[in-house]
Amino acid sequence: MSNPEFKEVQATSSPKESTSMISLAGRVQAHLMRRMDCVKKAIDTTVPDVSYVKECAEQLAAIVSAFETKHASVLETVDAEQWEEEEKQYEEFDRRRFEISILLK
Repeated sequence: MSNPEFKEVQATSSPKESTSMISLAGRVQAHLMRRMDCVKKAIDTTVPDVSYVKECAEQLAAIVSAFETKHASVLETVDAEQWEEEEKQYEEFDRRRFEISILLK
């Protein structure tokens, strides 16, 4: 038998927690996209040598890893509509990642 008070607490606390987690995840993802843009700007504004390109590639790999980890955790908590928005954001991130990867090569 389940406790009705527990269900009530769950129902009122879950949406708030979910919304704040999504909000935090969105800020983290936006931060990571800005970091990726900084890597691209650094590549665009300098004449990179091999060590510079290697450092940028390592930074890009770390950013991609962090973004994908956060993205995966967000997808576990969102509804279908939010899931679609997250996927659009991931597509934009992946497009930028690909663009920077090409520049590094």
